[in-house]
Amino acid sequence: MSAAEVPYFDAEDPPDISDDWDDVDDAPVIEQMERLVRRYARLIADRQRIEEQRLRWVTRYNEWAQTQTVPVDRLMAETRARIEMLMELANVRTQHLPSGTVRSVPPRATVEVDDPETFERWVEAQESPGDYARWTLHPKKVELRKAIEEGEIVPGVHVEPGERKVSITLEGDDQ
Repeated sequence: MSAAEVPYFDAEDPPDISDDWDDVDDAPVIEQMERLVRRYARLIADRQRIEEQRLRWVTRYNEWAQTQTVPVDRLMAETRARIEMLMELANVRTQHLPSGTVRSVPPRATVEVDDPETFERWVEAQESPGDYARWTLHPKKVELRKAIEEGEIVPGVHVEPGERKVSITLEGDDQ
């Protein structure tokens, strides 16, 4: 799939991405807002069509990639298994070859925590809990903001004023 095959949008119904504001600027304020909201609704529809087209292309690409990678992955696994077998037969842990070095690393056990709550209670009961776990601090931002607004001084924390935002709800829009 070449870049020329990937359209920016559906060629039959291109999006209105012009920045011509002349049709808006001369009208009364309420009429300007109405025109802009209609334009905004068209742009949302255009954006949705572009996203749908992108998803179609992504799906096609993923299907193509799957057909290409599955056989290669299978051959890579078979090749690796044969190299591992030869390392065992040669009874070596490291083999330097003209095209690279092969190392056989013994299996290493891994730890999985099956029940985090039980594990947490066990760690807390230990004399040195830091020997078994690292703790991550997750600030509760809503509670911190309320405390600061009520006069609490919280070192290392401050409240940033928010920005005004405009919300646009289109007729028939269930979002």
